[in-house]
Amino acid sequence: YVLFLCQIPHDETIKYHSGVSVWDALKYTLEATKELNMPLLVKGHPVNPGSMAPLNSLCKLYNHAHWVDNVSIHDLIPNAHAVVVVNSGTGMEAMLHKRPVVTFGRCEYDCVSNKATADNIVDILRSPVFNEKEVRAFFESWYEWTYDTRNSNSFKGL
Repeated sequence: YVLFLCQIPHDETIKYHSGVSVWDALKYTLEATKELNMPLLVKGHPVNPGSMAPLNSLCKLYNHAHWVDNVSIHDLIPNAHAVVVVNSGTGMEAMLHKRPVVTFGRCEYDCVSNKATADNIVDILRSPVFNEKEVRAFFESWYEWTYDTRNSNSFKGL
């Protein structure tokens, strides 16, 4: 299955870092997985269930798609063919599970994700790329930039 992880549609991460809405990203993914005859699991965002209602309604229009709640993403990610997000931080978690990540928006890890558009999502989902060497290099740089890995005091704020 392909796993689509919803974000809160009105979140600032979407508003300022994506030209694609959560609704549109989900619609493109629904259409692509339908064309590819792949099952799609759609996981609602747990913080604001009310904002998920329109996305859940959209999902119900497709027989191959299944909405899930009350399950950890860490139980879903390991078996996913690919994980699709707009630009959620959960994409980084999916990469830690060594799963290919598809992004529609801009995010700090998009240099190692499969960058999707309405026009290329089918091709990306057909053969998503996960380059472990590049992902490892990204995480090593990200940690170095975020934390002083030589100074344990820099981790006290975690």
